[in-house]
Amino acid sequence: MALRPSPGLRPIPKDEPVPTFLAADRVEGVQDQYLEAEGNAELRRHGQSVQADRLRYETASNDVMAEGNLRLTQGDTRVEGTRGQINLDTRQGSVESPRYVLGAATGPGGLAGRGNATEILLEGDQRYRATKASFTMCPAGNDDWYLRAEGLEIDQAQQLGVARHARLDFLGVPILYSPYVDFPLTGERKTGLLPPVVGTTETTGTDVTVPYYWNIAPNMDATIAPRFMSKRGIMLDAEYRYLFRNFNGVARGDWLGNDKEADRDRWAILLQHNHNFGYGFSGVVNYQKVSDDNFLRDFGNRVAVTSTITLPQEGYLTYSGGWWSALARYQAFQTLQDPLAPVTPPYNREPQFTLAANRLNVRGFDLGFTGEYVDFKNPQQTQVSGDRLLLYPTLSYPLVTPGTFLVPRVSLHYAKYTYSNPSSRQDDDLTVPIYSLDGGLRFERDVGLGGENYTQTLEPRAFYVNAPFRDQRTLPVYDSAEADFNFAQLFLENRFLGGDRVNDANQLTVALISRLLHQDGRERARFAIGQRFYFDSPQV
Repeated sequence: MALRPSPGLRPIPKDEPVPTFLAADRVEGVQDQYLEAEGNAELRRHGQSVQADRLRYETASNDVMAEGNLRLTQGDTRVEGTRGQINLDTRQGSVESPRYVLGAATGPGGLAGRGNATEILLEGDQRYRATKASFTMCPAGNDDWYLRAEGLEIDQAQQLGVARHARLDFLGVPILYSPYVDFPLTGERKTGLLPPVVGTTETTGTDVTVPYYWNIAPNMDATIAPRFMSKRGIMLDAEYRYLFRNFNGVARGDWLGNDKEADRDRWAILLQHNHNFGYGFSGVVNYQKVSDDNFLRDFGNRVAVTSTITLPQEGYLTYSGGWWSALARYQAFQTLQDPLAPVTPPYNREPQFTLAANRLNVRGFDLGFTGEYVDFKNPQQTQVSGDRLLLYPTLSYPLVTPGTFLVPRVSLHYAKYTYSNPSSRQDDDLTVPIYSLDGGLRFERDVGLGGENYTQTLEPRAFYVNAPFRDQRTLPVYDSAEADFNFAQLFLENRFLGGDRVNDANQLTVALISRLLHQDGRERARFAIGQRFYFDSPQV
């Protein structure tokens, strides 16, 4: 089905005359030569409008000169200024001291631009050239980002903007200068040079990176960035990204041939891939490696990078089938050692298998199970390596009403350790039963704040845990650590993360929580205070 254009914007055949309308408080002129209008003057033609205090219309050439509160409209484009002129046929002209809003660019994702200048030249349909101009695509009322340029060219037909001697301002603060920059007028990416990064450090000397962005396809792109370092040489950085329906990822490599300072080749590799195979199966590959321990410290430009100690090299496959899930993983690490602060490498998992299941309301009971088998290996021979089998079944019986809940629960932590060198270390196991009782009340009231309706809750809660002491000093620590203390940790049965340690407990946590719920159901605020009481001092 074809869409019919609205009557006011229908295409006009070339051989059909285009009517022109002129209105003002006073109009005078010479027939077939010119018309002069003054006072609320407005000239209208198909798709065009010129409003001003005074204007002169040359009827033979279709030239319009206007001054005083000029407002020029062509389609979705609006230009306001002090004075200007335009030819209605060619749509060419100029406006002094303009404020402009350029209509959305053609094509998908077209964006509107706005700004001001000392002068703007109209160079035909959808083409503009401005002097000493500012430009932004932010919505009206949002002036966070602005491009300011000595010269600005906008071609909406080509969906392209070009700025010369340009400066990018954020919240009024200049953050970037470039003698030349071009940019797309749509939400689509564009192939071309990106702003260079220039700096200097004691490690690299003068440091200049010139990235080139390649828009390969809507779902693929690449960035190639030569990096010149006066003390090191030239490094080539390349990154490739891809996004498909069932998989996505990024591949990146850095190469520095014959580092002047280190007198050797330096390199880094990163590969990250995520894949959804369907039917509940998904997989991940995350491989990172560098040529030497000092690569990130020498060439990283962010604290988060230079302080990295371990790089993962792993792949895993997961399955989620509703009430149960499973994982198979191989995980190793490259440990970046600092001679001044050596660290113990983490254990590799070669391999790891996990199984988790959860069935609710089985004759009123909730059943849960977590199982894991891991073969832990450490690159340092002084560290204990071995297998760990972990079983953790749980059974609870929730008693829930609209204003109360009480959940008695019993769990069993069982771990079996088999060491790679049994002659020097005996196999171990750990069995710890855990009992807990979690209960609370919920009171509600309606409150009004700022003209909005809310529900305020008052929720007293008590959580008791009992677990006997088991001496765990002979057990290794493969992947465990004490959890950071926070409010949520008050309501956990075990204060340790991982499977190698289980706390002994005879403790009670009491808390008072109040939440503010909007009428749409969203939580807007939460206030809580809690205290844990130990009846016996923890020994683990």
